[in-house]
Amino acid sequence: MKYIIKKILAIFTIMSSCLSSNAMTANEVLTNTSKVYNNSKSITASFAIIDNGYSNAGKITITGNKFVITTPQMSTWFDGKTQWTYSSSINEVNIGEPTAEELQIINPFSIIKDFQINYNGKLLDSAKGSYKIKLTPKKSNNDIKSIELTVNSTTYLPSLIVIVAKNNIKTTINIKNINIGGTLPGSTFVFNSANYPGVEVIDLR
Repeated sequence: MKYIIKKILAIFTIMSSCLSSNAMTANEVLTNTSKVYNNSKSITASFAIIDNGYSNAGKITITGNKFVITTPQMSTWFDGKTQWTYSSSINEVNIGEPTAEELQIINPFSIIKDFQINYNGKLLDSAKGSYKIKLTPKKSNNDIKSIELTVNSTTYLPSLIVIVAKNNIKTTINIKNINIGGTLPGSTFVFNSANYPGVEVIDLR
């Protein structure tokens, strides 16, 4: 009987060591996700967002650190330095130069790009076919309290991002129909006033 118990324990020990050796760490998952992000010429995705109780949907297109986001109420262009935010209801565009932390709220994909610099990652219990990671800021002055990032375990593309700010306001972003595309011209990420006749421009720089 003792021999059988020892044998069972030995089998479980071997299984456990195999599982731990094959298990992905949070850093490995994020590194793979970052590689997919950084090696893509462009990424396009539709999304549904719930922010402080309000829901919205839209589309985002990204190339490196440039992006354009469109929703029924608002559109945002960022060319790597300057940001244009257009409100269709008042035909007004605000021009600014957002900080890195502001960009993480506006464009959640930037979290993936700079995770090693700004966050510590911890792998959480995950549903089959995905990895869920909790990110906490390395610096105490970060406006973000925590982030939960869910990525597909095959493609390493994100499917869900939950951001909790320091004031405990939660932003949930469901990412759908995500696709990797080709090279896009720089003009894609710049506001073109010719397409918005009569627009009021407010320069906040």
